[in-house]
Amino acid sequence: MSISTTSDRPARRTTWLLPVLGLVLVAASGVGAWSNWYLWHPMSGLVVTIAAVGLLLVGGLALLVRSNRLRPIGLVLAVAAVGTVVGQQVGPDRPAVRRHDSGTLRLVLTAPAAFDASGKASCGSAADASQVVVDPDEFGLARSSDRADFHYVYVTIGDMYDYGARTARSDHLSVVITVMNAGIPADADPNVRPGETRHTSDAASNLVLAPGHSVNGGSITFSNLALGDPADPARRSDLAGTVSWTCGPLSTGPGPDEPLPGEDEPSDLPVSG
Repeated sequence: MSISTTSDRPARRTTWLLPVLGLVLVAASGVGAWSNWYLWHPMSGLVVTIAAVGLLLVGGLALLVRSNRLRPIGLVLAVAAVGTVVGQQVGPDRPAVRRHDSGTLRLVLTAPAAFDASGKASCGSAADASQVVVDPDEFGLARSSDRADFHYVYVTIGDMYDYGARTARSDHLSVVITVMNAGIPADADPNVRPGETRHTSDAASNLVLAPGHSVNGGSITFSNLALGDPADPARRSDLAGTVSWTCGPLSTGPGPDEPLPGEDEPSDLPVSG
């Protein structure tokens, strides 16, 4: 009787390795699709792609090593890298956020004191207005005098801007108001903005989006914002009122995923109160 000297280890390794590689491919594709949806900004997607390339390089080096222990690990890493990139490509895409050529912001406060000011803004929106971002001009809202405080208002609508935010709400609305004192003390630290107070919406804030908002504008009534940077849920703001915005025509050129500060004149559309 002849005795076979051929080892059956490669066959046994193939038996368990193929299902593992299949599971890794499916899981990595899911991670890639998830990152394509939630890490929607191009720079975030680039980071994921670079990480996948790194995995592929490490896996390739492991495959080049003549080691029965390292080669399966190299295959797993290489398949994970390929699956991640495939998931990014075939996964669902976020709606494009288009830049507007111009915009305006208006802040009307009813508490703690009456206040009404407007200013230029930059706008970005999805075609169905499900995602909206409105940022103030570099000088904020108009000031009644040189001694008046600076007010900067930021508005976002949609879950694209929720990821990673501790203050994210279930309705995907966000209002941030930064108030900077105009007076600068003589002994102020030049590296610190003096007298800056940030008011940020969170889950406990009262926000109401007016019906009928669109790519042309909208308004949100707010109260009970959180104070601090980062926002402290235990400290509540006494600001209450309405922020409204208008967005001018869409930019004719290819715009970024986040709008640039508006440089044109404000839109002629009326600002709702």
